[in-house]
Amino acid sequence: MLRLSAILSCLVWSLSVCSVSLAQSPTDFDVTIVSSKLNQTELEKKDQDYLRGVEFWKSVADRAGLRYRVAGDYELDNDAGNQAVYVFHMVERLSDAGRANIEKLVERGASLIIVGMLGRYDPWGGEVSSLPARWLEMEGVQDYTPTEYAYFAARGGSLAATAAPPGYRFEYEYGYPATLCRTRWAQAYHMNWLMLPFPNATDFEANTIAAARVLGRSRILWFGLAVDRVGPGNDEAKGYMRDLALAGLKWAARQPVAARCHWPECAPGAGVVTGDIEQDFGNASNAALICDKEDVKGSFFLVGGQVARDYPDTVVALRENGEIGSHSATHKGYTGLPYEEQLADMVESVKVLEELGVRPPVGFRPPMEQYDVNTVKAVITTGLRFIYGNIDYDRMYPAVTRVDGVPVYQFARIVLDDYNMMTALGMKDKSQYREAYQGEIARVRHFWGLFPFSFHSNFLSVPDAVDVVRSVIRVMKEKGLWIATFGQIVDWVELKNIAEVTSTASGGVVSVRVRNGSSREVRKFPVQYFPPSDVKTVRLLATPDTGVDVVSRGDSGLVFLVDLKPAEEKEILVQ
Repeated sequence: MLRLSAILSCLVWSLSVCSVSLAQSPTDFDVTIVSSKLNQTELEKKDQDYLRGVEFWKSVADRAGLRYRVAGDYELDNDAGNQAVYVFHMVERLSDAGRANIEKLVERGASLIIVGMLGRYDPWGGEVSSLPARWLEMEGVQDYTPTEYAYFAARGGSLAATAAPPGYRFEYEYGYPATLCRTRWAQAYHMNWLMLPFPNATDFEANTIAAARVLGRSRILWFGLAVDRVGPGNDEAKGYMRDLALAGLKWAARQPVAARCHWPECAPGAGVVTGDIEQDFGNASNAALICDKEDVKGSFFLVGGQVARDYPDTVVALRENGEIGSHSATHKGYTGLPYEEQLADMVESVKVLEELGVRPPVGFRPPMEQYDVNTVKAVITTGLRFIYGNIDYDRMYPAVTRVDGVPVYQFARIVLDDYNMMTALGMKDKSQYREAYQGEIARVRHFWGLFPFSFHSNFLSVPDAVDVVRSVIRVMKEKGLWIATFGQIVDWVELKNIAEVTSTASGGVVSVRVRNGSSREVRKFPVQYFPPSDVKTVRLLATPDTGVDVVSRGDSGLVFLVDLKPAEEKEILVQ
C-alpha cells in the first residue's frame, strides 16, 4: 500500500504522470519511468515540455511489450524498488538520498536509461558530479544548445546502428539543450550537415551524444539529448528514433535485439570503385586495367555523345571490368532544365552506349552533380535504376525515391574526390591523394557506411597517377569493405529489405527467426544479434546443422550467417 504522503504528492503532481494503480505494487512492473516535478518546473521556465518525453518512453515500453509505471522522483528518497529497468528522463536534480538509492539500484543489477545528466544538481541548484559522467567515464563534458537543426549518427556496429542506415543523421530540434562528451562507450555522435563530427571534426569520441556500457550486472544507456525531440515533419527520422529507443530499452531489459545487417556478411562498410569518364576519355583504360589486376568491378559513368564513339576500345575495357552508366550526352548540368530537355539528353546518351555494346546502361551520374526532380523522372522513363549524386545528403547508404511507385536509388557522394582534392585543396603529389582517400575511408568506415571511391578520367586515370587507384583499392580490401558496383548494392538492398528478422526469449532460450521474402536463394544472410546476457559466444540449440554460422564481433555483438532457400523461414534457437 502506498504511503499517504506519496498519494498526496501524486495528486498534487499530475494524474496524467503519476499513473501508479493503488492496487498494484512496484514489483508488478518491468519498467519504472521516473518523473520529476522539480525538473519539470525548471524546464517549463524555458518553455520546454518535460511531459512530452515521459509520454515518449511510455509509448516505447508499450512497443516492447513491457509493463511500466510512472513514478515521482520523491520515491527515490526511499528504497526505489526492484524493477529491471529505470528510465530517468531529464532528472537533473536529485537529493542525496535519491542519488544513494539509484546507486543501490545499479548494485542490484537494475539497468538504467538516462536522458540528460542524471543528478547533476542538488534540489537547490548546486552543481555536483552527475551519475552518468562517472559511470560512463565521461571527459570534456560540455553543454550544447543548437541554434539550427542538428543531427547525430550511430557508430557502425553499435546497438544504435541496428535502428537506422549507416551514417543516418537523426535530426532533432534546435533550441533544446544537449550534452556532448568524450567517452569510449560511444554509441552515436553529434554531426553536422557535411557528415562530420561537430564541433570537433577530427575527434569522434569528443562528440559523443549517446553511450552504452555494461557495468557489473547493470546496463547503462545514456542520451545527451531528449530523444523525443525529432525535427517537425520528418516522419522517417521519427521512426528511426523510436526504433533506436526501442532497441535500447530491449537491451536494457535484457531482451534479445536482432536486426538485418546493412551489408553482406555484416561487413564493416562497403566501397565502390567509380569513375567519371569525360575529358581525356582514353585514360579510363588505365583504371579498367587496375580493376582487372585487383579483381574488382567498377561503376563507370560515360559521357555518351561523340566522345564515347571516338573511343570504342575504352568502352569495351570498362564494360569488361564493371558496369556502365550514363554521364549525360553533353556534360551539361541538369538543374532547372525542362523535363523534356533532360529526357532527350539522357535518352541520347543511353542510345550511344547501347550502340557501343553496353546492355543495359544501369544508372545516371549527373554532370557537376546538378539535378532535380525532373531528372529523377527522366531516369525512370529511361529505365535506369539509380542516381549517383548529392541531392539527398543525409546518410552513408542508398536512399530510395519513388515516382508513381517506381523506385530510384540515390547514392550520395559524401567524400572528397580527386577533382576536389586538386582544385579546392591544391593537391599535386600522389601521396597526398592516397592519404586523403585513406582518411575518407576511415571516416566512412567508422559508421559502416558506403565509401564511393570517385575519380575522373582526366585526373587519377592519367598514367602517372593511376597507381593511386590501385593503392586505394588495396586499402579498401585491408579494411574489410565489401567492394561492389552500385548495381550490386541496389540488388542487395532490395533483397535485404524484404527479409524479416524477429527475436523473442522464453525460459532462457532465445528464438531468432529469419525469413527470406524473395524468390532467390540466399547464402549467408547476415543478422546482427545482441544477446540478453553479457556473453561473447552463444550455444545453438535444435538448429539445423548446416546453413547457420555464428561470428563474434566484440562490442558489435554477434552475427548469424544464415543460408535460406526462396521464401524459407529458419528459426535459430540460442542459449
